[in-house]
Amino acid sequence: MGNKVKLKKITILLTTMALACMIVVTMVYIDLKRYANQPMSAEKSAEKAHVIVEPGSSLVDIAQRLEEKRLVASQLKFRLIARIYGLDKKIQAGEYLLSPDMTPAQIINIVTKGRVYLHRLVIPEGFNLNQIAATVEKAGFANADDFPEGDP
Repeated sequence: MGNKVKLKKITILLTTMALACMIVVTMVYIDLKRYANQPMSAEKSAEKAHVIVEPGSSLVDIAQRLEEKRLVASQLKFRLIARIYGLDKKIQAGEYLLSPDMTPAQIINIVTKGRVYLHRLVIPEGFNLNQIAATVEKAGFANADDFPEGDP
């Protein structure tokens, strides 16, 4: 009879532990789900930030940069969400314009789909090479000295 009591106690202990683990996993899942859909700031006027993702950047580097720029509240949770959705290896290099009013899920979506920030540069018709070089330099894309001398 002693073995039956021990077996019953072990069964109750294992069942309790399994239930406790399920509760913890559920709570973590709910917390991550809430985090993924909650922006850092609800203000639409929140200051946007340019984030440059270099080729070969790791998810750790990117998450750290996002947290430093106050775009995400927790780099750990950001990394977990990206890994859960299988997007941690799909982040694309580029320059992104992100805002604290974006949710972490939106930010992950933007950087994995490569929705980079596009700079506008207008070259008026009829400009010669020197004028184009000056316009490009004024926009901050290159130095006018990088252009060949004179008109073709």
